Amino acid sequence: MKVLVTGAHGQAGSAIVLQLHQLGFKVDAASHAMLDIANPDAVASYLQKSRPDFIVNAAGMNDIYLAERQPERCRQVNQEGPVILAREAEHMGIGLLHLSCALVFDGLLKVPYKEDDPIRPVGMLGETKWLGEEGVRRHCMRHIILRSHWLFSATDAGEVAQVLRDARTHKSLPALVDHIGQPTAAADLARVVGAILQQLECGVTEWGTYHYGSAEYTSRYGFYEAILAQARQFIAITCDELESLNAEQADVLPARPNQTRLDCRKIRHVFGIGQRPWRQYLQAMLTEMCDPMI
Repeated sequence: MKVLVTGAHGQAGSAIVLQLHQLGFKVDAASHAMLDIANPDAVASYLQKSRPDFIVNAAGMNDIYLAERQPERCRQVNQEGPVILAREAEHMGIGLLHLSCALVFDGLLKVPYKEDDPIRPVGMLGETKWLGEEGVRRHCMRHIILRSHWLFSATDAGEVAQVLRDARTHKSLPALVDHIGQPTAAADLARVVGAILQQLECGVTEWGTYHYGSAEYTSRYGFYEAILAQARQFIAITCDELESLNAEQADVLPARPNQTRLDCRKIRHVFGIGQRPWRQYLQAMLTEMCDPMI
């Protein structure tokens, strides 16, 4: 099976490309510079040349602050781009796996969100992600929409790298105690995407929407605490205190859901994909990241 991965240089996309190569798929890795999914002519031309059997759409804007500052571009890549891909995929008989996120929910539910729970996006990012999902459902029959959230990886622009930089130069770091979710390694999400594609290649036809997040819910405070505890094994950390704050105290803008826990029972039932602990991915990643810092 040949798989086109859009957004192939991003946090999720790069991990997915690596995983699919390891699984033996033929991979066409298209960065944003190679393929702007919001350009209909570019998409049609690229797909005609590439002729993939399946598309994994990892392209999109995922920075909540950037989404509010650049709403038009956010709509182009999160809302219009998936529609363009879905239409062309349907026209050419190509399946589409589209990555989305938990920001389509408002965070007010007291239990983890199921795939069919009411949609109430908060902010530009959540709204455009939801409209992108709806476009995929409407225009491509053979689709998988995979929602995740709190992705982390070893990239310099990522949250873990920022926490490490701040922890080496600050005595105290603020951390939110009322933002609850599932930190999920990009490598773990890539594992899930690869497992789904393997089963689709074998004839599984359970199209639809699925949730995946790593095992164990935690707060931003708990996540930062885990980062610092493990990083201290490798590097000198100046930070000796996390300042616990809630969103109201921190005056967090733009608004975002306080809890984005995802119920992952459906993906386990349909595809047999179990959740893995995010802590094991974090430990392996910090070993790799901190080695050059020593």
